[in-house]
Amino acid sequence: MTHELVIQDVIALLTNEAKFRLRPKLFVADVDFEFDAILTGPDDQERLIAVLHVMLKKTSNVRNDIRALTSMLSRTESLRPLVLVAVSDDPNDALFEELAALCRVIVVPLKEITEADSDAQLRRFLMPLLPLKLPDPLKVRKPPEDRLRDKLKVNNLASDPLVASLVKAASRSTKDVESVMIQAIEAIAKKAREVQGD
Repeated sequence: MTHELVIQDVIALLTNEAKFRLRPKLFVADVDFEFDAILTGPDDQERLIAVLHVMLKKTSNVRNDIRALTSMLSRTESLRPLVLVAVSDDPNDALFEELAALCRVIVVPLKEITEADSDAQLRRFLMPLLPLKLPDPLKVRKPPEDRLRDKLKVNNLASDPLVASLVKAASRSTKDVESVMIQAIEAIAKKAREVQGD
């Protein structure tokens, strides 16, 4: 896949999914900086994304451009974070390590992007700039007290007065459950004594 197509796909992915805005030009303190694409965002954030095809013969130009841009941003006291998305024929170029000291660098290796699956491959490299996909929320579960009542109904225990009073006490506290149990045991012991006394 050619670098032009990869850059078009990078722009499409960042503008459609991450809500970055494509800018026609980048001026900082009346200095015009030229990259293959400039994006800002996402939404109302003002992160600055410079997209550039890095060829080995342009290494010094790339280095100078990024240094000048970060220098101008610093001089104007800009708080915008700068990210360089470098579409490169050589992803192991030492230039990227050097540029990482100036800004965040995301390298998109041109050799690893194929037309058949370019979207998935680009997502893998651009993941730090894309919104996080969260799983669907779990369905709302009934409160534990209601689930316990349902289980008791299935086992035909819900109509038992002791079970009903234990469930009611459980919604208040463990001390209340303990108190209900003690009262129930005492009531059974009292009946047993009465039966024996007769």
